[in-house]
Amino acid sequence: GGNDNVAWFRSQAFDAADHWLVVPRQHVQNINDPKLDDELLQQMVVAGKELGEVLCFHRPPFNSIDHLHLHAFRGPFKCLKDFKHRPAQWKCWTVAP
Repeated sequence: GGNDNVAWFRSQAFDAADHWLVVPRQHVQNINDPKLDDELLQQMVVAGKELGEVLCFHRPPFNSIDHLHLHAFRGPFKCLKDFKHRPAQWKCWTVAP
């Protein structure tokens, strides 16, 4: 699915019952890229909230690819994937939008 600025698709990792990725159509490297403005972030979050209940970005250098993607999860996580993906202030590798 998608619109003019963002697209979403199921993750091949299947870390939860529903695991989606929301990505900008324009290349944005990661959450530190200045091309990630408030409008694009808001569009990603709106799409993510329609797809899942838990949302997260991974911070560099913990991101797996160099194209920004928002994880959206719904349903039970697979073993230890909740620990990996659910944002918490003390986690250096993940951040809530």
